[in-house]
Amino acid sequence: MQEHEKSCSLCGYEISSPTCVDCLRKQIIGFIGNRVDLKQDVEENIQIFECFDTHKAECIFCDDAVAVCSFCFYRDVYQVLKQSNLALAEEFARLFQCSGEIQTYLNHYFSSSSSNVA
Repeated sequence: MQEHEKSCSLCGYEISSPTCVDCLRKQIIGFIGNRVDLKQDVEENIQIFECFDTHKAECIFCDDAVAVCSFCFYRDVYQVLKQSNLALAEEFARLFQCSGEIQTYLNHYFSSSSSNVA
């Protein structure tokens, strides 16, 4: 199976709206606001994504390298928030569309649409 040139290093699905870790970080910090305890937890967790240095796509905001899709990034942040503040995590999942139900839909959609391509 040949890996798609612009596929996420984590989930393997195509990176459709490539956004780099720094640009995603800005979105998350904006959402968290002045909650210092959550900000530190999220910042520590985000550092993991910096190890993916494979240039698979260019960020649509700043042209930096992108190796991980925003869904995988948001899903990880959601898990961190869920441990500290469930209500905030649920609001985050709704706003950033990173709930398990959405991923199940996307997996089904991409699986059926790729099987239709001959």
